[in-house]
Amino acid sequence: MFLGEKVRLRRWTAIIIGFIGAMIILRPGASAFGFGQACALVTALSGGVMGILLKRLAAVDHPDKIVFLTALLLTPLSLVPALFVWKWPGLDILPALTVIALTGVLGHAALMRGYRTADASLIMSLEFIRLPFAVTIGYVMFNETIDKWTWIGAAIIFASAYYITLREAKLRRERAKPSA
Repeated sequence: MFLGEKVRLRRWTAIIIGFIGAMIILRPGASAFGFGQACALVTALSGGVMGILLKRLAAVDHPDKIVFLTALLLTPLSLVPALFVWKWPGLDILPALTVIALTGVLGHAALMRGYRTADASLIMSLEFIRLPFAVTIGYVMFNETIDKWTWIGAAIIFASAYYITLREAKLRRERAKPSA
């Protein structure tokens, strides 16, 4: 709506199905609403607003410039709340911090390239994939358990993303065919 993109039924369907998968994983109402859930809602809302802003910015600026300026702006802004809890990390954690930094920058660069080349509605339909990956990281790195509802929700999210990816590839091929 804010970007003037035409979002057709299949893309809306993929977004809704991905959202249903996310809700199956998160199971709102299964526990009391608290600070963590409120933070998740604010993050989701701000993520949607940021998607619109980044899409507009990607149309006029180079993706690498956007990534650089974002890091330049957010680093000092992040320092302020960090000062209240800061403890110097040991050298043993330096490799993990390096991996986190690199994947963060590469992920942001890839996202900006996606916004430059594709509709924001398509990118947003794939956003729910983050949740199963976060659950997997929790399982591998923190020994968290994964219940059957998480597997079901993840399967729904991946199926939705797979469908919309195939559909968009098909549409792109059809548009690329020369007219007879």
